[in-house]
Amino acid sequence: MRQENNVAIINTIVDLQSRGFYYDFCFVNDKLFCAQRKHFLNEDEFNILEMYRFPSDDKLWEETVIYGIESLQYLMKGILLNSFKGNSVIIPPFIVKKVSRFWIGSKV
Repeated sequence: MRQENNVAIINTIVDLQSRGFYYDFCFVNDKLFCAQRKHFLNEDEFNILEMYRFPSDDKLWEETVIYGIESLQYLMKGILLNSFKGNSVIIPPFIVKKVSRFWIGSKV
């Protein structure tokens, strides 16, 4: 089952890249950092267009989340990949605020 989950993650990344999400982003303190452009984005300079969650099939409380990021101001679209286990979940508040719209009206 783990291999199937990895294939789904890879397929999602390939799909996003085929639709123009070329840049790689990571969390740095309270900002997003674009590796290719060596540029920091503040909370108000980007949007999360898409979010995909991949819970692990073989380990409880392990998950990978892929975000489709866009900055209209800097003409960038890219991917933020976040993996975590159990209580090690560290998601900056500015990301939680932006993704909360994905849960509105859904049953958790």
